Amino acid sequence: MANQPSKFNTFGAVPHNAQPDAVSRGAKPFDHVAEITLAVAETIRDLKEVPSGHLYAILMDRMTIDVYDRIIDALKAAGVIEERNHLLRWIGPAKAARS
Repeated sequence: MANQPSKFNTFGAVPHNAQPDAVSRGAKPFDHVAEITLAVAETIRDLKEVPSGHLYAILMDRMTIDVYDRIIDALKAAGVIEERNHLLRWIGPAKAARS
C-alpha cells in the first residue's frame, strides 16, 4: 500500500461529495472542516439523540476517530450537544428557518 494516496486529507476527513482523488489533486487540510462539522451537528439535531459509536460507525469511512472526537468536542464546547454514557443529545436551538 506504499505510495497510494490516502482518502483522508491531512485534517483526517474527506467530504461526502469529494471525488476519490480530490486529496491527491490538492485539497487543503481545512477546506471542508466547517461543512463536515455542520453536517455532524445537523445529523445529531435531526435525530435528537444518537449513540456516539453508532454515529462514528456511519462516518468512519469519511474521517479518523481523532477528527470525529475533535468535532464532538467542538460541538460540546459550543453548547449544542451533551454526551452522557456515550449518548449524544442535541441541546441547541431547533432548526433555523431559512429565508
